[in-house]
Amino acid sequence: MGLLSHIEGGVTASPSPAEKSEGLLAKTEKLMGAGKITFSAFIKANGLSRCAIFSPADKTYVVTHSFGLDINSLFSSKSTKDFWEGITVEEDTWYDFYSLDHSVNVLLQLFSDNLKDLTSEINVCKCNGKILLVIKEKDERLEMDNILESFRTLVFDPEVYVPNFKEITNPVKNTYKLDFSAFFKLSSITMTLTEKTFVYIRQNMKNEIVHWISSAFPENCEVSFKDDICEINLYTLNPFSADLFAAHLKKASISFFGKAWEDVKVA
Repeated sequence: MGLLSHIEGGVTASPSPAEKSEGLLAKTEKLMGAGKITFSAFIKANGLSRCAIFSPADKTYVVTHSFGLDINSLFSSKSTKDFWEGITVEEDTWYDFYSLDHSVNVLLQLFSDNLKDLTSEINVCKCNGKILLVIKEKDERLEMDNILESFRTLVFDPEVYVPNFKEITNPVKNTYKLDFSAFFKLSSITMTLTEKTFVYIRQNMKNEIVHWISSAFPENCEVSFKDDICEINLYTLNPFSADLFAAHLKKASISFFGKAWEDVKVA
């Protein structure tokens, strides 16, 4: 099956994933404190379709948080301090780059060819030493002042992804495990980063992988990482075959992985 390996499956008498979700949300709200939001909440609250946060690491800047990017864009994201100082002269100020006047070209080197074709405008600002890029497609409209204000309140850990569960009577719990250790090793070599720096990229890749898998199965799906192993619990009315799971997930995630999909080795 290439990337995917079906490990085990079975019937659960009465799992309550919705209750688990409520518990995770309550725990997160308590840890966040008043006025603080997670990165995933920031994305949802502002209706962002694509964005990236560049953070300083090992004398460079790398994408430590992203949403809607593909793997080749993450590979291309390594940049220098001088590069960003030339673009973001002042903090808490939006700098706008457009495809119509080709000013956006200075930033397109950071992204894959596929993303370049979709990009109409990129808005950039620096806040607390981090660089936020908001990537827009044609005719996309966003409240940039609100985005900057909420960006100032971001707390990046802990991060919790909670699906919208539907009630299913006596659901079947289908469990899958995906081993990404070889994938991350190859990614590190591709980006020519030290392990100290790549730790940020690897975590962001995990977050993006969780996002893409959750998007493929938006209801009744729990996705989490333990080290480099991605564990998926899918609750369905009837058993969900590994082949069907693999086909559906590949179709939904190929825009993220591209050719790298087949490079991942299953343990």
